[in-house]
Amino acid sequence: MNEVLERRLEFLRLEAKGLTLCEIVKALSEKYQTSERNIYYDAETRGTWQPVLTQLFELDKARLILVNRYDYLYGMASFHFQTAG
Repeated sequence: MNEVLERRLEFLRLEAKGLTLCEIVKALSEKYQTSERNIYYDAETRGTWQPVLTQLFELDKARLILVNRYDYLYGMASFHFQTAG
């Protein structure tokens, strides 16, 4: 896989995990041995490359993953809320 494509996919994964842009830039610049400016450029231009990337994947599968993750997080939050008092 092209390194830029791989780096941008990793960018989206890290962002989905809740990392800040600064954390993402630091992690990806170290992992892919590239300048931080390249990662910031990816963030600035994501409006052009993200739609292209999302067309490459099965969105139904991604939706199921998101729904399952939401259900898990909701369950954990509910459990913690009920046991906190």
